[in-house]
Amino acid sequence: MHRHWKAILAAAMVVAAVTAAALILGTRHDQPAPEPVATVAGGGKLGFPVSPVKIGAGGTGVSADGRTPVGYDGSCNSAAAAAANFMPVIADVHPSAWPVQQKALAQIDVNADELKDLATLADLEAKNLNASGIRTFGGDWVTRTDVESGGLYRMVSCTERRSALVQVVYARIDAQTGAGPKASFVTQSLDLSWQGGDWKVARSQPPLGDNGTLGGRLPDRGPNLAALPAPEGKPPVLTKDLANQAFKDVSREGWIDYANAVR
Repeated sequence: MHRHWKAILAAAMVVAAVTAAALILGTRHDQPAPEPVATVAGGGKLGFPVSPVKIGAGGTGVSADGRTPVGYDGSCNSAAAAAANFMPVIADVHPSAWPVQQKALAQIDVNADELKDLATLADLEAKNLNASGIRTFGGDWVTRTDVESGGLYRMVSCTERRSALVQVVYARIDAQTGAGPKASFVTQSLDLSWQGGDWKVARSQPPLGDNGTLGGRLPDRGPNLAALPAPEGKPPVLTKDLANQAFKDVSREGWIDYANAVR
């Protein structure tokens, strides 16, 4: 009997240890993890899962430009929304709107060096616009971001209310020299940080010399497809054929359609 109780006690101690370890691991928040598959449902026209996340939604307020959503709940889904919503503020080149855009940037981007670089670039583009021979479109648009037309994201890593690394595919329309604008489907990665009770951009510009994977943090650089027609500054619809071309040399794994992607 004595031996029997010792065996039972030993087994109980093992069970207790395993349970305690599981609880500790289950409550740790410092291990980034992709958004759970259970949060996505259905299949889109391009063969990707469709997320409940909508471009242009997810916030409880707007930034200084009056349109960019801010005030997110800190979930990984809200990080995916924030990444899409922040892209136009980061990538648009529209000299007449730059003062307001710069104010919005200061609200969403906490990387001081990056803010300086973007301001310097915007200043140079505005000064060289007339001399460069670029044919702007829609007024003085040089680059316009259309996230809905790209409409894809990949949650590389995410810890709620701490940090997220998100890749976003968007349509980019660029003015040309002596010709009409051209469109591209471009992938950009955004490092987001939870600061002051909201998602902020910690990094949106890749470091010099980077190979497109942020030193191995990204699975790959993501899909890109350039030099497509964009009459009147409007991007083409991302069809299956175009998507297959864009994903020719990179993985489709992990990519998800935004709920309101243009298809």
